[in-house]
Amino acid sequence: MALLEIEGLRAGRGSVEVLHGLSFSVAAGEALGVVGPNGAGKTTLLRVLAGLDEGSGRIRFAGQPVDALPTEARVEQGLMLVPDTRGTLLALTVEDNLRLGAHTRRDRQRLRGALDQVLHRFPELARRLRQQAGTLSGGEQQLLAIARALMARPSLLMIDEATAGLAPQMVERVFDALASVCRTDGLALLMTAQEPGRMARLADRLLLLDTGQVLLQGPAAQIRIHPRLREVLLGAAQ
Repeated sequence: MALLEIEGLRAGRGSVEVLHGLSFSVAAGEALGVVGPNGAGKTTLLRVLAGLDEGSGRIRFAGQPVDALPTEARVEQGLMLVPDTRGTLLALTVEDNLRLGAHTRRDRQRLRGALDQVLHRFPELARRLRQQAGTLSGGEQQLLAIARALMARPSLLMIDEATAGLAPQMVERVFDALASVCRTDGLALLMTAQEPGRMARLADRLLLLDTGQVLLQGPAAQIRIHPRLREVLLGAAQ
């Protein structure tokens, strides 16, 4: 059974339709990369799935419809978004940000163990627990955003432009962290990016989105070298 099922998803801004009837699924433990140029609808897609933007169509998560649920209820169900803005509260400490990530959890007595687990996975953050989040580098803030999301104990983690604007070494660190999450926790990932290169190393499948439509989807190794993908991305860059 698919963990996330999307059928005929449409969404827009004002009178302009951005997503035109998208249909795809994400299996439990699967990493799906959504690639496409600017304006393809990648961010809108994740915002609709998270309940931040309105859309129409069918969204089922863990076999249950979530279309009518608000964002917090979707988080409680296990559907979590790390936005492209990261959502970090810069004036708070790293520890406070992490604890806020768990505010929807009902097993409050296990928070200490969850925090220890996250800090073991992200030693950069363990060394900066009392530091203001706003003083971290961009890459460290992205790691914090991912770690904060993991504190909610999601079963599907959505990440919008996970490595945009990061130095090459931090790009590698972020992808290493996500790969570890997939292997160790069996977490499903739904990620967006403009370029498929590094994404294909982590994702099981790639989905090419352009002008709000799914043009291609399939195994990452095949889609990465598909002529249609190159045509769309190179055309957008010109």
